[in-house]
Amino acid sequence: MNAASFPELPGPPERLSLRQVLGQAFVPLAVLIATLIWPVAGRTSLFVPFDGSSPARSVAWLTGHGVRIVAPGPTPRSFFVFSSTSLFLRGLADGKLFIAMPFAGCGNR
Repeated sequence: MNAASFPELPGPPERLSLRQVLGQAFVPLAVLIATLIWPVAGRTSLFVPFDGSSPARSVAWLTGHGVRIVAPGPTPRSFFVFSSTSLFLRGLADGKLFIAMPFAGCGNR
């Protein structure tokens, strides 16, 4: 056998930069976090307003979007809510956050 009968092997792989490694790690991490906190329609979630609105305005926003308030939340101005539709993106646009969180697993309330 001579050397001409064997295919040439590729060289060592190119080193990835830190930016490339972080970029590749970010996507699966972002997907994992999104699936953990994205509220599912028909389940209880935690509502947290970030727009500085009063509890009365938050209640008006929630009831105006057909959301049922289950109980007060663990932080001021937050509520446990139930909605038959997902309002995650609409809430973000209005400065409010819905987090998937089962009511039974949140403290002693």
